Amino acid sequence: MRYYQTDWVQSTKSATRTTVIQKTGNTPAATITALLLPLLIIFLLTFVWSGSQDPKLATVLITTEGGDSGSGTIISPDGYIITNRHIVMPSDQAAREIIVHVHSGTSRKRSYPAQLIVPQGNVSPLSQDSSKLPEDYAVLKIQATGLPYAAIGDSLPQTLPLTSKVRALGYPSTGKVDAGSMGPTVDVAEGTVSRFLPDPTAPTSIIHDCKVVQGGEGGPLVDAKGRLVGIVTKTIDGQGQAAIPSRALLSVWKQYARTTFAY
Repeated sequence: MRYYQTDWVQSTKSATRTTVIQKTGNTPAATITALLLPLLIIFLLTFVWSGSQDPKLATVLITTEGGDSGSGTIISPDGYIITNRHIVMPSDQAAREIIVHVHSGTSRKRSYPAQLIVPQGNVSPLSQDSSKLPEDYAVLKIQATGLPYAAIGDSLPQTLPLTSKVRALGYPSTGKVDAGSMGPTVDVAEGTVSRFLPDPTAPTSIIHDCKVVQGGEGGPLVDAKGRLVGIVTKTIDGQGQAAIPSRALLSVWKQYARTTFAY
């Protein structure tokens, strides 16, 4: 099921209008309920259905059978995760074992085996061309529910202009992580948007100056409100640290993400 803000707003307006008509002239408690209902609906739309308000909780650690690690972002409460393709498909072949470690909000992490959903089958080698950067993504699925997930933001320069403040989140590279252990903690690097490539009208990469920790590739790049505006990936030679813009991944959000953002 997909949730779109326009649908909810329309339905809640109707529900609110009906409630006010039915309750007018009744008890003070009923009047207060009618007045508070729209505020409750706004709260739910803003803080519940739109995604996790703490991007740290939506950031996950990903390890593979060879001991390599990277980061990822939960994009739905039922276990869909986006990361970099090069993390889970070294040498353009899927890793035989992919484990996702989710922060439980306490002193422990929960670990889940992950299934590679996208891409499937044979893939072409990744290009170093910045215009091909959006190809460096993968979608994983774990068997879990009720997960914190990222709110999706817009990466267009009109809403994310140059010098906008951003944060890159990710887990430092690590060896084997024991199930249930705390393991490493998520690193948060602050910076600003430097440029868009190849051009601002149709960017395929966001260049930023966040000091991404080794292992932080695949993690979220978030704006000042904590909304996911990019997926951190490799440094582009001669340009700097890059991220895949959220706008370049519309098909992913539409098929796998839980979001109220309407592109």
